[in-house]
Amino acid sequence: MDIDTQIKEHFRRITALAHALQPITEKVVVVGASAVLLHWLHTRKGQPLMYVEARPTTDIDIAVQSPDLARELVSEHKELVLQALCPLSADDGRRGVGFLPHIKFAFEDFITVRLKDELTIRAAGAVALYVLKLEAITKPYRAKKDSDMRDLYFLLNLYGEEPLATMCLSFAGRNEVISSLRRLKKLLAHELAPGYKLLFEEMNLPFPSETWVIARFDRFFYELTQAGFSLE
Repeated sequence: MDIDTQIKEHFRRITALAHALQPITEKVVVVGASAVLLHWLHTRKGQPLMYVEARPTTDIDIAVQSPDLARELVSEHKELVLQALCPLSADDGRRGVGFLPHIKFAFEDFITVRLKDELTIRAAGAVALYVLKLEAITKPYRAKKDSDMRDLYFLLNLYGEEPLATMCLSFAGRNEVISSLRRLKKLLAHELAPGYKLLFEEMNLPFPSETWVIARFDRFFYELTQAGFSLE
């Protein structure tokens, strides 16, 4: 299945999920790679997808505040291949849901994406995705971390350095945002840093393009420091 077909199929399943969530739209937020694709749909208004940076995915990650609701959705909609994440709680995750400490942030920073007609779905905002993906990247049990770096670059390319820095500024008082941006700066400290190694190996970019990617992130860090962020 080529990338175009994979992404179209993925959007079909996201649309089916949006239909299923209509009575409880505010209780679920799409996160992960699916949310990244929804940002493209939200900003590009139907323009062709940037296939070089796009990453098709086979499942749909959702943030749900209630573990019971999360298990119910995963069980009832198996055909949609849902992966549910909840805030850390007494429920330890061994019964069908996963946990990330900062997943609640997706309910504070989100966008509402119109899929068709009046049908909408919530997706984690760009800042929330940076926080969640950087949290995931640094988890020791994660075997494959390169795709998360690719998603972070996709968002940077989609919004631009200054607008993305401005979005981060809206949450400048949040410790998880500050620590995540510092983590990213450390991962991308120089051209041979681990973050770039993961990104370039997956995207298979020629050298001139690698230089351009580095310049984009350097500009993003510059805009953050100009906005008052301390990244050291």
